[in-house]
Amino acid sequence: MQIGIEVDAVVEVDAVVEVDAGHDEAGVAVRPTYKNKINLNYHQGIKMKSIVVVLAVILALYVWMVDHVHGHDVVNRIDRVKRAVSGKPCKNIDECGGYPNVCHKDLTALVLLLGACVSPLWADTCEMSVTERKDCGDIHTTPDSCVAKGCCWQTTTVPNEPNCFFKKAGPGPGPGPGGKKVYIHMMPWFETKTSGGGQWGVHWRMNTKNPDIVEGGKRQIASYYHPLIDAYASGDTHVIDWQLGLMKLSGVAGVLVDWPGTSGKMDYGANMRNAEAIISRTAAHGLEFGVVYEDNNFKLAGITDHIGQGTRDMQYVKDRYMSQGNYAKMNGLPLFMDFGPQVLDGNEWSQIFSPYNPKPEFIRLWYQQKSTGGMSQGEFAWPSPDFIGGLNNFYNKGGVKVGCAYSGFNSFYKEGGWDPINWSIPVNTNNFQQTLDLALQHTDVVQVATWNDYGEGTQIEPTLEFQYQFLTILQKKMGVQYTEADLKKVTDNYFHRVANLNNATVLAALEKEHFDLVTKYDN
Repeated sequence: MQIGIEVDAVVEVDAVVEVDAGHDEAGVAVRPTYKNKINLNYHQGIKMKSIVVVLAVILALYVWMVDHVHGHDVVNRIDRVKRAVSGKPCKNIDECGGYPNVCHKDLTALVLLLGACVSPLWADTCEMSVTERKDCGDIHTTPDSCVAKGCCWQTTTVPNEPNCFFKKAGPGPGPGPGGKKVYIHMMPWFETKTSGGGQWGVHWRMNTKNPDIVEGGKRQIASYYHPLIDAYASGDTHVIDWQLGLMKLSGVAGVLVDWPGTSGKMDYGANMRNAEAIISRTAAHGLEFGVVYEDNNFKLAGITDHIGQGTRDMQYVKDRYMSQGNYAKMNGLPLFMDFGPQVLDGNEWSQIFSPYNPKPEFIRLWYQQKSTGGMSQGEFAWPSPDFIGGLNNFYNKGGVKVGCAYSGFNSFYKEGGWDPINWSIPVNTNNFQQTLDLALQHTDVVQVATWNDYGEGTQIEPTLEFQYQFLTILQKKMGVQYTEADLKKVTDNYFHRVANLNNATVLAALEKEHFDLVTKYDN
């Protein structure tokens, strides 16, 4: 629990109020109510700005009065100011256009005082509105630990806003997320009637829904949630730019694509094309990418040649993806993850990994019974019915791990006519904030599960139901300069593109506008 006092405004002062911790009735020391560094930046900021304005007015009146008394022109006035600032007084009347040293001492003092008052306004500050705060702590942060790492502490009752937050930066880049990386797991498997050859993709309809039907402004899809931009095709370039643009503005490092392999069976061929389209746009958005293999696809597609197909898949990943400069790395090696093992077992992994030299950093799914034959270096967590308890157990174990943040789990499988999943976790911002805090506290690499698995209800992509709430949590946590207003600009740009699909000139201008926004704060 974070403990502190609520103050109306913040000014960092060196004085710290000492408070005796005391003891409870059993003689156990209890934590005090901290008054750590009383922050009053708001009032001081107003005061300092007022002083600057007053001094500026005095300076202007001083120069005006002197010039009008002595009748000097603008050129001489500028020359005198330059001399005063540089500390070089006028030596004689001719040097100052007929005006001697009286300009030097008084004017220099005013300029220096003005500079001294202006400089604090350019320094990092705790002065900001509550909604501007970028989260600098986690569920274990105390006032002292918050201030010790250079952040601001001020308690608030506003929901989902942090008590510990980064200072607002002066000129130059603001603070980052401490070197930790957050990736988002993304599904490439959605098709519209247009992209799907006259039929909606199975992940929008499952066995019971008809996306042609629109009721109350919501398309009938196999989910309890509805994309903000409507049901889409995963391979649509404009959709991809919208998705990757939102990720970039949320401060994440990149995307982990749910990768179907190269078999081309079932809908895997279309999924593969979509994955390639997504990956091809990552570098332009300043994002990394990696792949999450699905070895269970062998079973679903009836693939019996495990070694042959697996080796072809690994060769493709090595040659096509890991050779790219923005491919995700962990511990200095290319990151390779598998949503399993569910089918491949034991030394099958060492055989299909034969194309790799050196081997990638192989991270497997937790709670799996099958072995990787010693090929995997660690595990990644995923939404599970044991929720926070399971995550805590996972993080308290040793070994290499990738953390997991998610908003909840609300499967549509039963209603969609698929094999039901008989457990759920409420989907909300509190769960996302809590799991994100835990993951960042315990791991250096975090996977958000997921961007857009609508069938399982884990999506953080903007929806009609939640809008941008999950992404603004990420923005605050990652300490980016972008705001929710910028996220909305990405969406507006997408809709303008859709409205101008037949106008190449307008589309080119809109694409430039999009990338100008997503690269706005790049170094």
